[in-house]
Amino acid sequence: MKKKSQPASAVPTQVSLSLPSSLTLNFDAQSPLKVSMTSDKPEQKLNLYLLLLVIVFLTGAAIWLPGYWYFVVERGYSPQPIALTNTSLSARMAYPARVAFGEEAELDLILTNQGTDIFTGNLVVSLENAHLLPNETGTLKVENLGSKESRTFRLKFSLLPKPGTFSGGVVRTTLQAFSNARLISSTAGDEIPIARLQYARSLILWLRNSAITLAVAALLWEVARKLLFKWEAK
Repeated sequence: MKKKSQPASAVPTQVSLSLPSSLTLNFDAQSPLKVSMTSDKPEQKLNLYLLLLVIVFLTGAAIWLPGYWYFVVERGYSPQPIALTNTSLSARMAYPARVAFGEEAELDLILTNQGTDIFTGNLVVSLENAHLLPNETGTLKVENLGSKESRTFRLKFSLLPKPGTFSGGVVRTTLQAFSNARLISSTAGDEIPIARLQYARSLILWLRNSAITLAVAALLWEVARKLLFKWEAK
């Protein structure tokens, strides 16, 4: 009886793995192989302290932006023309929506001649709870103001000291018209609100211009550049 021949043992198949470099790895196709990918650069994580810094900054910005509008940008205006009794004059006022103790403010007075005759005289602006700056005068010379003509005058003033930090209040204005040194009209003007926070405008502007704010903004930019946008400096 002829013996059955034993099958020849299988020849292992070689599999090659080419890498980006000149190195080549050879391994048996029947051998178990585990491949894991690792990054040379550890993953950057937003740690707790940095997260708290971002939250604090964003919270501060959410408080500062309304304050900037409230104390710096917003303006108040006369709701309607102020008629100076016994004259053909009317006035409108423009001023900060809120003025604060310890700061300077500007009051714009727009004077219009509603009559048909030319007006020449003086207009005296008086302020209650405030005073004009030393180089300012409340007596405005109005010369040859023609019919339907308007003229703008600007006055700078500051508030008188307040008894309390959060007392608030208003600055009352009075307009008096004189012709040939004779009082012909006395009319109440607008009331300008006083902010409860002293030096409010100066504080808001200091926060905008301070080096601390710029430093925090630069730090947040680095965080966004690296962690959000994945931008790297070249």
